[in-house]
Amino acid sequence: MLCNGVGDVRLTIDPKCKLLIEDCERAQRLADGRIDKTFRDPHALDSASYCCEHEFPVRRREVVSIGGVR
Repeated sequence: MLCNGVGDVRLTIDPKCKLLIEDCERAQRLADGRIDKTFRDPHALDSASYCCEHEFPVRRREVVSIGGVR
């Protein structure tokens, strides 16, 4: 949401949100995509990500068979 692969920005953060900005700058992700909380617990980033996921869910599509062909 902050910036996709082609540079489109769909979400901006108000400069007054110091903790959220700090969390975004310091956050690291695990191999499975979760936020790494080993050394710290980024509460602001967690709460912002819940809102983004609710409003703009990542949809997984699955292949269904049509007439026996997959």
